[in-house]
Amino acid sequence: MTNDLVEWLTVCIVTDTRLLPAIISVNLSRRLSLEIARNRRILERHLSCEIVPGDPFCARCTETYGPVGQSWPCDEIRDLTSVYADRPGYRPEWGPTDAG
Repeated sequence: MTNDLVEWLTVCIVTDTRLLPAIISVNLSRRLSLEIARNRRILERHLSCEIVPGDPFCARCTETYGPVGQSWPCDEIRDLTSVYADRPGYRPEWGPTDAG
């Protein structure tokens, strides 16, 4: 599941990059460029979550939140994934765990 999520999310972010030239507004293009770059950085920071296959915890969030940690995908990745919920291949179990 972890590799599927990372591959799918990477494709979504790359697709956003390719769609960017179709945006007419320069200001909107700048903002979207910044958002895409931010999404790439977030994903890169959390790729260490896969250190041990089958390990259910996000290494980055465990480092931040202590021994309790967060399961993979962690809340930050779930939030990032949720903006692509309308894309083919999205799995509901990748989305946020709360309704808010």
